[in-house]
Amino acid sequence: MRKVIYGALAAVAIMTAAGCANSKQTQNNDGTATADSTALYREWNLVELEGQAVDTSTTAHVPTILFTQDGHRVSGHAGCNRMMGSFTFSGSNQIKLGPMASTKMACPDMKMEDAYLKALDKVDNYSFENGNLLLNNEKTPVAKFAAK
Repeated sequence: MRKVIYGALAAVAIMTAAGCANSKQTQNNDGTATADSTALYREWNLVELEGQAVDTSTTAHVPTILFTQDGHRVSGHAGCNRMMGSFTFSGSNQIKLGPMASTKMACPDMKMEDAYLKALDKVDNYSFENGNLLLNNEKTPVAKFAAK
């Protein structure tokens, strides 16, 4: 009898653990996946901008973004300067960044930083793909990040 009870408890524990492991996404009524916003709350390295791989050889820092739950704050490096601001959710996977501010150090090449900050202004939703964070404008990814 004990073996049956222990076996049942083990099965429940395994199912519970499996359910927790998959909690980063839920299903919408139409069957599409909805990302869990708690997965945002970490630091991310920019790996792709407007569909192009990021070349960090001309930047002082790898562009990053950090989402913090407390106060819905966002911060990070834009390439040369630090950036900071806020974000708001407005529905399932809908996010708006800003207003954003940044330090104003002069750097030899500001093209990457300028493009990155402009791309962040366009973001209206987010998704996850293969462990990466995608910040999108409508259905088009404008920035792709890998977990730091």
